[in-house]
This record gives sequence, structure tokens and C-alpha cells, in this order.
Amino acid sequence: MLGACVPICSSEGKAFLRLSGMVSYADYSAAWLAAFKEHQIEYEAHAQRLIGQAESTRGLSHIWLAMRGFDVKLMAVGGPMR
Repeated sequence: MLGACVPICSSEGKAFLRLSGMVSYADYSAAWLAAFKEHQIEYEAHAQRLIGQAESTRGLSHIWLAMRGFDVKLMAVGGPMR
């Protein structure tokens, strides 16, 4: 779902958030959003500087990019490199 502003549910994200592997998407999303809120202003400010006109015309926003950046953090920190 390119451009949708929703968290990517991953086993690495679950590990980072200290959630069980069987957690519902609703519970995962709530935990993800709570963790993201702590960093949201910084991530969105950086993303705002990176989004260009080409991305905007495709429907991508700085909010979407900020959320993907946080997803990457969760995957890297909660994944095999932890």
C-alpha cells in the first residue's frame, strides 16, 4: 500500500516493542504509534526536507516517509542485529 500512513507490522517491530508474536495488528499499531510519538517531530522534520515535488505528485507525504523511517529503525534494532 504505497503511500498509506500505517505502520508496517513486522516480527522485528514486535521484538523492538516487546510484543508477543501473536499480537493483533490493532494492538501492534497502538504500541507502534505510542513509540513513534516520542520521535515524531524529529522524524517528520527530516522527512519534510527530503520529500520533493515528484514524490508529492505521486501522493507520498513527509508523514509517510517519517513513518517508514521509524519502521526501518524498529526493523534494524529489533531484528537480527540486536
